Amino acid sequence: MTEGLGLLLATGASDCERVGDGLLAQPVNTLSALAYIVIGVWIGARFPTWAARVFGLLVVLVGIGSVAYHGWEGGGVEFVHDAAFSGALLFIAGFELVHSRLAGGRFPIERRSVG
Repeated sequence: MTEGLGLLLATGASDCERVGDGLLAQPVNTLSALAYIVIGVWIGARFPTWAARVFGLLVVLVGIGSVAYHGWEGGGVEFVHDAAFSGALLFIAGFELVHSRLAGGRFPIERRSVG
């Protein structure tokens, strides 16, 4: 049991896609992270509310942090990556909490679905 856990932890800590050093050290992760930037811009443009614009900006920052983190090492990119991702998650949690309170303690998700 302990060997299996050790193998799992070692696998999670490795960069199995890393193909080298430089700007595209992890090419698939780096290029797919660009999707966050595109989607963040789209969210901010498509939904003209303050909440959508803030969330769209956070998604763009997640993309920038992810491109930096998977593209090259050093210079605090891990902090940018983790801070942007954490900020987006905290925004979602806070937004849902506020809307839950305003809706009388229930989550009216079906009324806010995109359509």
